[in-house]
Amino acid sequence: MTTSSMPCARPRLLAIVFKAPPQDQAAAQAAAQSGKLSQDIQLPLGTDGLASTLDGKPLDPQAIANEQKKLQDQLQQAAEKARQQLNANPAPAQ
Repeated sequence: MTTSSMPCARPRLLAIVFKAPPQDQAAAQAAAQSGKLSQDIQLPLGTDGLASTLDGKPLDPQAIANEQKKLQDQLQQAAEKARQQLNANPAPAQ
């Protein structure tokens, strides 16, 4: 019998854990009696491709700022247009 020094090839997982309140009355009562007022919800996420993402080219902060400015301008224009339409067509008095 031989042993190998190579590690097992297991998929690596990252788990995100949320604290959630009980969903129904019976679970809420049981949780209150046990002193545990929340339950853990685990979401396992595969880490395949994470290294290549982290090792990739970083985002350009100036490009991000420009994109945010562009989106903000679009939102302001849409709000102004909606405001003008609302002022042009006021709701009838009741």
